[in-house]
Amino acid sequence: MQNRDAPRAYAIVKNILFKSSLTDDNIQACGRAVDYLNEHWEKINQDSRSLYLLLKVWWLSKAKENLFTGERKTVLFSQEDWKSCLQIVETLMKTTEFYENLSLTYLKGLANFHLDRIQTSLEIFRDLENESSSIGRRRILRSYLASGSDGNPRKFTGEVAWRHEKPYERGALYVSELQRNRIPFIPQQFGKPDILVGESPGEFHIAFNFLGPIADPITYYSQPLQKKK
Repeated sequence: MQNRDAPRAYAIVKNILFKSSLTDDNIQACGRAVDYLNEHWEKINQDSRSLYLLLKVWWLSKAKENLFTGERKTVLFSQEDWKSCLQIVETLMKTTEFYENLSLTYLKGLANFHLDRIQTSLEIFRDLENESSSIGRRRILRSYLASGSDGNPRKFTGEVAWRHEKPYERGALYVSELQRNRIPFIPQQFGKPDILVGESPGEFHIAFNFLGPIADPITYYSQPLQKKK
């Protein structure tokens, strides 16, 4: 049976969903749609159409732009926001239409990382890496950066765990702030093609593409129009 709550919520935001920029009134409308759908959670929590709309308008109301818009985006989300995001994503992934959706798997990994469930996040991204070979360039696009609750990118430190002999190939860093979990890095991107095991590349951000988290030079964020990969 088709759920009637999605069309009613859609009517509130139908002229907003695909806008490239939102006004304060637009954001408030998204918030009203979120409230409406949450009020009817018991009716919609198995309906993929309603849940997908909830995810879209929830993200718009919080991030003030659509999902996967641009590169190296940060979001001003609290821990409670990330919990809400994860709840919507995981509920949506239980539906037949979305249980293998790669974008949702990405968001699940991203949310777990921001909730400090680092091992869970890394496992999700490892699975995603194996499944995402069909999506082309988007696979390596660094869509989001690890962000603090103030909306600014977090800074990390670490040391080289291992590196490839070729400086443009991936190596790995032990990340101090992540209990020395390892994430990939590319020496050449840091301007340190001869960096040795045990040395530090300096402070860095952590970006996320469909291959998982990767150390991202801080200058890449301060110069976002440069297409560096």
